[in-house]
Amino acid sequence: MADRTAGSARERQGASQPMRWHRPERYEVGSPPRVLAEYVDAWRRQDWYGLVTLTQTSWRTQQPDPYGLLIATYQELQPVGFLITGRGQIREDVVPPPLDFITFADVTCRIWYRIVTEVDGEQYEGEVVRAEHVARLVYEGADGLPRRYQDPYGSYGVNPKSLLDQDRSAADMRYQTSIRVG
Repeated sequence: MADRTAGSARERQGASQPMRWHRPERYEVGSPPRVLAEYVDAWRRQDWYGLVTLTQTSWRTQQPDPYGLLIATYQELQPVGFLITGRGQIREDVVPPPLDFITFADVTCRIWYRIVTEVDGEQYEGEVVRAEHVARLVYEGADGLPRRYQDPYGSYGVNPKSLLDQDRSAADMRYQTSIRVG
């Protein structure tokens, strides 16, 4: 039986309401919301290759093991609902040399997770947890260098760090929520 004492009544109510899923097809191809929706959809399907290819190029190329890091982070968090709540304005900011500028969009979203853990070959599922996120999508070229908005050689990629810290806090909620055998 699930422990209903974890979290506030408002959090439990929000997590228990029917969950919707914003599909990638809903957004313009190549737009920040579309890339984020594709990223979360790849995560839901546990398509680790797809997930990594949708990350920010410079992040991916600087990681010794981007697949391992994303698998370790996302494997126990199964998205069951996803809504984009704010599409984010495309911005360009000045940054220190050698880059000079960065083009990005911060997209807000709500993700509902079911936390799933395997212990001694048995799978345990926690209650559904809702989390609010601000995902940063950065416009870069295949070389990992920033590109100006609408440069034909650029594309948006999710900066996983913008979701990883928030996701880790969701994963830590599994210790605050009782689990049941699935």
